[in-house]
Amino acid sequence: MDTPTYKKIPFIYVGPGEVMSAGIVLPLVCATVVGLRFYTRKSQKVALGLDDWLTIPSLIMIFALGICFIVGVAKDVYGYRTVLPSDITPENQTTKVIPSYTIEAKIEFWFQLFLILAYGFIKLSILCFIRRIFNVTKGTIFNVISTAMLAMTVMWTIGFFLLFLFGCKSKVWAHWAPLAQFTEYCGNGLAAEMALIISDFITDVMIFLLPLPMVNLEPAHDYFEET
Repeated sequence: MDTPTYKKIPFIYVGPGEVMSAGIVLPLVCATVVGLRFYTRKSQKVALGLDDWLTIPSLIMIFALGICFIVGVAKDVYGYRTVLPSDITPENQTTKVIPSYTIEAKIEFWFQLFLILAYGFIKLSILCFIRRIFNVTKGTIFNVISTAMLAMTVMWTIGFFLLFLFGCKSKVWAHWAPLAQFTEYCGNGLAAEMALIISDFITDVMIFLLPLPMVNLEPAHDYFEET
């Protein structure tokens, strides 16, 4: 029997230290930024708006993502090599329960839900911030478009949250079941992930382009003036 050959990967796997750092440092950086935002509003005596308050649930979701990383490292499933059971074979590899995979899949399930909510709240905060800067008035085209994007973002967030939550319909446990059961009850899981990635990028571009027609207009004075 020929000895199998393996192709060398073009990147280095991260270790538990890097994963733990991401789970601790990045949420703390986000918390610092949000804290400075509220401090600036208070010091400038600017009233807090919906765009400010939406950063709170966004921050909570970011901390939830960080906790997922920390738990993954603590359970030896993030940043460590996956140790396969000694009795696993090519015939039973898609049906056998692998404890480390089960733990990792459970964490990934919650991670995806927290990520979708984080994306949604951040997008909504940015949209509300844009509307606040340009002092949107009723009846204008910008008001109609920005309101439509707010509604679209809410539907996008709810839709993908439910899609990932009930991707296996009522059999939520199938999300961390062996591959054979996952495929049977959940279908092609990569399709939902690709849809999330692509639509997330498209909505980000739309949000980025939204204020461009307004940049030559004078911003709302009351946003910068003391109240």
